[in-house]
Amino acid sequence: MSKRKPPITYRDLLDKISALTPEQLAMPVLWCGENRGGPVQGIWILEEDQINPSGDGWEPVSLVRRELIESERMTEAEADKEIAGEEVVGVKGQVVLLTDEWEADQAPQGQSS
Repeated sequence: MSKRKPPITYRDLLDKISALTPEQLAMPVLWCGENRGGPVQGIWILEEDQINPSGDGWEPVSLVRRELIESERMTEAEADKEIAGEEVVGVKGQVVLLTDEWEADQAPQGQSS
C-alpha cells in the first residue's frame, strides 16, 4: 500500500511560482488529475467556516445556523449544539481554487477571481 504525499501548502506554491518566467506567469493556471483536468477559473477565500451537513456541498456555518432556527424551529442553543457536531470542511481564511465546473451563478458566496 503506497502512502499519499501530504498536500502542498500555499507557501510551497508561492515558492514555485516565484521562480517562474514572465512568459510562464502569463499562462493560464491549470489543474490535472488521473482522468481529468482543466483551467482554474477563480479563487475563493472562505469568509467563514464551512460545513457539509447535507452531504451535498459546503455551506457557511451562519447559513446552516439560520436555517436550523428558521426552518427547523430550533433555539439558538439547539442550533449551535447541532452545528458543533458537524465536521468543519473549510476553515475561515482558507484559499480554494475553483475549477471550470463552477458556473458564475453557482459560485460560492465571497468568491473572488
